[in-house]
Amino acid sequence: MPIAKVALDTPLHRLFDYLAEDVDACDIGRRVRVPFGRREEWGVLVALTEHAEVAPEQLKAIRSVDRDLPPLPAELIDLARFAA
Repeated sequence: MPIAKVALDTPLHRLFDYLAEDVDACDIGRRVRVPFGRREEWGVLVALTEHAEVAPEQLKAIRSVDRDLPPLPAELIDLARFAA
């Protein structure tokens, strides 16, 4: 199963890993709802990979993908990575 790299609005400057059960490459750049601590947060799916930064048993699944809005263009995601 692919691993989703999600950018969240947190003071931590890193991406967070989630299980990407119903997600594919067409969803990169879309908003996703994910569990974060005791709450749920909206973030942006920025990449899919095969390897996680944490142990697989610690990963939680993406709750939902907002497919009502178009995804962010790849150029904008690249610019955000450069600026970060």
